[in-house]
Amino acid sequence: ILNKLKKGNRKRSVKTSQTLKIISFDIPERERRKRDRLRRELISLGLNKLQKSVWVGRIEIPEDFIKELRNSGLLEYVHIFSVGKEGTLAEEGKTN
Repeated sequence: ILNKLKKGNRKRSVKTSQTLKIISFDIPERERRKRDRLRRELISLGLNKLQKSVWVGRIEIPEDFIKELRNSGLLEYVHIFSVGKEGTLAEEGKTN
């Protein structure tokens, strides 16, 4: 996927999810080209950028995406979180 992605950002067909996914990464400068391709892939998956290295969306992460991260040597730099409960800490402390 990362290797096949061209400059044009094609939107991929992915399953939506009830669970919010957060993808963050810290990829070394020496891997800049791979990092830039990863950002284009995150856009094609329909994720939204919070910061240059933090992306969010309600999608099911495709297996081929994980496989390509592993094959490209980037998996160790990428963290994927699944948020089961949303809200703020302030809301957690409220009593009715």
